[in-house]
Amino acid sequence: YLNARAQKLLWRNALDLTGKNIWDEFPALRNSVFAERVRAALKTGAKDRFDFQFPDVDVQTEVYLYPVDGRITALVTDITE
Repeated sequence: YLNARAQKLLWRNALDLTGKNIWDEFPALRNSVFAERVRAALKTGAKDRFDFQFPDVDVQTEVYLYPVDGRITALVTDITE
């Protein structure tokens, strides 16, 4: 799920991303802190929270990761001042 604000920031429609691999759709994230934290959360099953600047988007975000059954939910909030 992507809300309207996320769709605008990422220049992508939520329906176009459904069922797709995030690393294929956003290759700039592959070797990022975001990717490292997602992989760690999936491996340990532990929730996580961190600040992150998405590549190519001039927005600072706060990210909460919630892993469940080998999948992850990421709640991303714009905290740009």
